[in-house]
Amino acid sequence: MNILRSRWTPDRSEVVAENAMVVAKHPLAAEAGIETLKAGGNAMDAAVAMGFVICVVKPMMVGIGGIGLMVAHEGATGEAFVVEGPPRAPLAVTPTMYEIEGVDTGGIALYRVKDGANDRGHRAVAVPGNVALLCAAHTRLGRLPLAAVLEPAIAIAERGFVPDWFTTLHAANAMPDLLRNPAAAAVFLPGGVPPRCIGDPPPLTQRDLAETLRRIARDGADGFYRGEVAEAIEADFRANDGLITRDDLARYEARISAPVRGRYRDVEVLIPAMPCGGTTALETLRLMDRFDVRGAGHNTAESLHLFVEATRRAFADRFHYLGDPEFVPVPVEGLLSNGHTGDLAARIGRGRVGTPTPEAEPWVHFATVKPEGDPWQWDPRRAATAVPTGAPATGDDTCTTHLAAIDGDRNAVSCTITAAGLFGARVMTPGTGILWNNGMTWFNPLPGGANAIAPGKRALTNMTPVIVRRDGRPVLAAGAPGGRKIINAVTQVVSNVVDHGLSAQAAVTAPRVDASSNTVQVDARMPEVIVAELQARGHRVQVVEETPAISQFARPLAITVDEHNRLHSGLTPFYIAEARGI
Repeated sequence: MNILRSRWTPDRSEVVAENAMVVAKHPLAAEAGIETLKAGGNAMDAAVAMGFVICVVKPMMVGIGGIGLMVAHEGATGEAFVVEGPPRAPLAVTPTMYEIEGVDTGGIALYRVKDGANDRGHRAVAVPGNVALLCAAHTRLGRLPLAAVLEPAIAIAERGFVPDWFTTLHAANAMPDLLRNPAAAAVFLPGGVPPRCIGDPPPLTQRDLAETLRRIARDGADGFYRGEVAEAIEADFRANDGLITRDDLARYEARISAPVRGRYRDVEVLIPAMPCGGTTALETLRLMDRFDVRGAGHNTAESLHLFVEATRRAFADRFHYLGDPEFVPVPVEGLLSNGHTGDLAARIGRGRVGTPTPEAEPWVHFATVKPEGDPWQWDPRRAATAVPTGAPATGDDTCTTHLAAIDGDRNAVSCTITAAGLFGARVMTPGTGILWNNGMTWFNPLPGGANAIAPGKRALTNMTPVIVRRDGRPVLAAGAPGGRKIINAVTQVVSNVVDHGLSAQAAVTAPRVDASSNTVQVDARMPEVIVAELQARGHRVQVVEETPAISQFARPLAITVDEHNRLHSGLTPFYIAEARGI
C-alpha cells in the first residue's frame, strides 16, 4: 500500500521593475539599497550600502570582520571587474599550527582539530577583507560620497533594530561560545540570554560598531586597517593568543582584477579569478555544455543525472587542484578548457553513473578521491610538477549572505560576503563592535596540499557570485549563502535560466539536488518517480526537506534582465529576504 504524505511548497511573488532593482537577505538592507538609488546613487552605491547594513543586521552571517567577493559590470563601458576581499592567513601562522585529532567523515571538514582551534576563538580568525572590499568597490564605481552610503548602517547600529526569529535562534545556538567572550555576549546575549524577537522586544543596539563605521565613513578602509581601531585589534589578539597584528591589517588590500570568463550555451559567465566556488561552478557548467540539458527537460532524471555527474568531476578537481595561485600553481585555464572538459565529459555515463565516483565507495571521503584527467596538459603554463594532493576543509555552515543590484544604466553588482561560520569565531574586539570571522577553518590543516596553511595565503572559499551576460549585456546576477552547497545552487540557477527559460523566481524556487558530498541530496519536493530513477541509475540518494529552521540547500538570490530590458527578482522562498524595484 502506497503511503501518501503532504509536501510544503512555498514560493514568493516576483518583483518586476523597469528601472532598477536590489535583492538582499534582510528588509532593512533592501530598503537601504533602494533608498540609495532614489538618492541618486548607482548599483554600486546601493550594493555597498546594503553590504554595510547587512554587517549590522545579520551578525550571525557576516560582519565588518568578515570576508567577501564581488563581480561587477559597468553599464557605460561594458567593462567587467572583480573586487576581492578574501581571508588571508596572518603572517605569524605555521603549517602545523593546528593539532589534527583524526579524520572527519561527517562532511563538514576533512580533519578534526584539537579544541576546534581553527573554528572558534582568536586563532581561528583570518585577516578580514569586507571593509577593504566595500570601500575599494565604491571607489571604483560608486557615485555618492562614501559617508552618505554608510549613513543607513551607522543609523541602524546606533539606534538598533528589532531582531527576527532567525537572529534569536542562532544566538541561542551559539550561547556557550558567545558567553566566553564578554564583548560579544554583551551585544548578542543582552542580560545573558538571546535577544527577544516577539512581544515588544527592545532593539538590538551596537554603538561601538556604529563608532567604527563612522571612522570608515570618514577615513575609508584606513579607518579599519590603521589607526586606533587597528591598535585595539592588535591588543585584543595579543591578549587572547591570536595572531593578527597591525602589520597584517596594514598590508591588507582589496584587489580589483579581471574576471574569469567562460562560455555556456549562448552566454558568458563571469566569476572571480581567485580561489573560490566560482571555478567549480563554471567547470560544472562547461561539462554540462557538452550535453543537451535543455532537450533532457527541467528536473528530469536525465538532466539531473548529467548535472550530478558533471558536479562530481568538478568537485574532485576542486579538492585536488585549487588553492591560492600566489603560493601554488593552479591550472584554472586547464580546468575550464575544451580539452579537459571534453575528456571528463567522455567519462560521464548517459544511462548510469560513469567511471568510478565517490558514490561507489561510501566509506571514502568524497574530497580524497583522485580526480580524472589531467588539466595541466591543457593549461598554457604546463606546470612541471603537479600540485600535491591535499583536499581543503569544506565548511558547510549555513552562514554567509548575498546581495545584488542592477540600476537604470545597467550597472550590475553581485556580491557574497560572509563570516565563514555562524557568528564567525564567536569573539569580538572590545570597544570596536567587530565580530570576527573564522576563516582559518577554510584552510586544510594538514600540510602539503594546495590549500594548506601558509603566512599571507588566501584560503579556498565557497563563495560564488556570478554575473551572466548575453551579447555583452547582463542578463543574470546571482549568488547564495550555504557553505559548499552554494556552488551547486548557483550552477542550477544559471542552468534554470539559460537552459530552461525559467523566470528569476522560478529558477530560485525550483527543487534542487546537491552533489557536493558523498550522497546526492534531493529536495523532498522532487517527484518520487525522479528519485527512484536516479537511484536506478546508480546514484546514492538522500531525500531531505528544506525548512526555514533547517537549511538543507543553499539559498540563492537573483536578478534577471529580460529581452524587454525589464528586471525580475528571484528570492529563496524559505528564508528572510527581500527585493525592491523602481
